[in-house]
Amino acid sequence: MTFFLRYPFYFSDLIYTGTIVSSFCIFSCTFLILVQRSCTMKRILFFAYLVTCSLYAQFPYDAIMDMAIYKDSVYVFTKYSVYVSSAEQIEFKQRPFYRGVEDGFSFDKMEVLSDGIYFTKSLGGYVWKLQNDSLQRIDRSFEHKMQINSTQFVHNNHIYRYGGYGFWSNRNFFTKYDPEIREWDVVPPINTQEIPEGSKDNRIVHNGNKVIVFGGNTLDQKDLMTNVDTEDVWQYDLDEMMWENLGEIQIDIRSMEENFYIMYQDKLILQSDPFLYVFDPFNNKVLKYRQNTIHKKILGKGISKFHNGTFYLLMNANNVDMLFLETRLEDEFFGPVVEEYTFYKKNRWPWLLMVLPVVLFGFIGYRVYKRSKSMANSALLRNDGLVYKRVFYKLDQVQVEVLECLLAAESGVETSSLMKLIENPEHNYSHNMRTKNLVISELNYKLKTVFKIDQDLIQSHKSVRDKRIVIYTIDKQRFTRRAK
Repeated sequence: MTFFLRYPFYFSDLIYTGTIVSSFCIFSCTFLILVQRSCTMKRILFFAYLVTCSLYAQFPYDAIMDMAIYKDSVYVFTKYSVYVSSAEQIEFKQRPFYRGVEDGFSFDKMEVLSDGIYFTKSLGGYVWKLQNDSLQRIDRSFEHKMQINSTQFVHNNHIYRYGGYGFWSNRNFFTKYDPEIREWDVVPPINTQEIPEGSKDNRIVHNGNKVIVFGGNTLDQKDLMTNVDTEDVWQYDLDEMMWENLGEIQIDIRSMEENFYIMYQDKLILQSDPFLYVFDPFNNKVLKYRQNTIHKKILGKGISKFHNGTFYLLMNANNVDMLFLETRLEDEFFGPVVEEYTFYKKNRWPWLLMVLPVVLFGFIGYRVYKRSKSMANSALLRNDGLVYKRVFYKLDQVQVEVLECLLAAESGVETSSLMKLIENPEHNYSHNMRTKNLVISELNYKLKTVFKIDQDLIQSHKSVRDKRIVIYTIDKQRFTRRAK
């Protein structure tokens, strides 16, 4: 099933009819060109052919933003409007879009929940919902710029994000949008022994309560302006709140990410001429298919969708500025499997290389055992982070200074004292207060991860002598002296 998209769609029914008529004219003209012997007639008919072709070449590629399937309807969103069609019989109708938002509005990601279609921005916590012909902002967040280029997905009818960049560092945790409080909340990995390095631009597939994160890049610690590709594959259990390192990717996916990709149930489809690859991390395999003519015309990264056994494919027509939507059943989309690969391989050192380190560190460990035993339940604050149970957790300079200030205070630290460490004179007071709150929040999250606890170690309360003053305290028993 095929339907052509053009811009602008001011009269959808008329244009749909015109599409059919134009297609007939093209076919008729082509046929007459072949049978006519007159050169003059050939020129006339060929000119008519070009005119009818130009009717299709009016839809700009950059106008298409995303597509969604919601309640058996197909929605194609552009920068200017939205087009809606039945998923069973493709015939689009134009509707107004972006009413109720500022001029120049754009979104980065879109998700379909049981009660509607939602839109988010990469720079912050903004969330909009499509309600009739208007976009309504539903969050109480702000543009915090802490999870730029994070990866988004839906689990149990909630929008989740993982990773992302902000304040010269990458995130290694999940956040979830809570519709009751209308804000994003951190999902801490409480029951885990190992945690992945912060990253952004990841790929995510999920099945039930299990989420597999792979690809993406992290920061070069020697040059924070340089990205380093990561090959690690991690699995997170959203119920148990626990990470597991599955291994390293065994196939180069970055060369395939320049073209289209499609989320296919709990799998990911990537294209790399002349083949199509289906990544199946939950079964640890990659299926390789030979590319067909349909695959070569698919446009967009993540725009085409899979829904109820059918692919909804946004495609171009013969390299002209015309887009069309085509549907294909699952069996029609794929051909025979050409080859099968292992997706990831568990990291294992050779036993021979492990013998010497074990013997050496076993001897050293015995010598320091008694000395470290007394410090087993406390963390050592250093100039660059925390050491807890012989594991190092990196902190930035501001976080170290805030911890040092809290630990040095006898009866707590006032907000004004913390602001001296955090505030930027170029920003206003409200912005600096939000920055202070973010620093405290991220510190609490890291401390909960370090000590594997649920409660915040940094607490705040109002001063007894002046209710306008907020006092911050920390559980000092969990820390020991700072290393010089």
